[in-house]
Order: sequence, then structure tokens, then C-alpha cells
Amino acid sequence: MALGFRVNSHVPSSFTAEALTVLRGLQFTRELGFNSVLLESDSKTIITKLKSRERDYLEVDLITCDTKLLATNFESCSFSFVGQNGNKPKHALAAADVGQTHDRFWIEEAPTQFRSHSRFFSFSPSTFNDK
Repeated sequence: MALGFRVNSHVPSSFTAEALTVLRGLQFTRELGFNSVLLESDSKTIITKLKSRERDYLEVDLITCDTKLLATNFESCSFSFVGQNGNKPKHALAAADVGQTHDRFWIEEAPTQFRSHSRFFSFSPSTFNDK
């Protein structure tokens, strides 16, 4: 299990924050040595863009292009939309870490209050977890 909080500053919109979050989550799983990843997000637009072969030149286009390129470095990498109820771990950690000014990461040992939420890999504008 890996769990973390990353501070996002100077991000123009929540849409961009979600796209950066997915990219950073994928980067982190690669750094940890994962070969197969199912990345889940509650941003349907971002997941749709990641599954599409077309470019649309929205503000997040370059970020999603980088994410798709990074995904080719895994043996298996897929993207899945989950509603907000399916992404409770990220919301729990985001709520607990409001006001934090520095990044925090836990490898193998997550804080107790988040363990009951951990069931899948997700990454949000401020959080990610893996089990």
C-alpha cells in the first residue's frame, strides 16, 4: 500500500488539477516499480480523454498526452471512471489534509484513519492510495 498527499500550487483549474493528479499517480506507481496499473478517477472527462486517440486541445491536452505516453511504459495500464462514491479514499485524505503546505507520502503503512477506505489505486488532486 502506498498513500500520499501532494500539494498543487499555481494550477489554473480543478480540471487541470485532476489531469495532473492522474499523471502524478502514474509517475508514482512507475517509481515504485509497478508493471500493471488500473488507474481509477472520478473525473469522467479526464478518463474519456485518456481513452481517446484524438486530441482536442483543451487546457489539459498536453498533460493527458504525457499520461498516455507514460502508460506505454507499463506491461498493462488501463483507465477507469468511478463515481465519487467509488473514490472515497481520495476524498477522505483530501479532507484530512486541507491546509497542508508540503507533500507527504507513506509506503506500506498508511495512517489508521485511511486504511478502511483503501481498496484500489486512485490519485486525486491531493491524494493517492494503492492496495
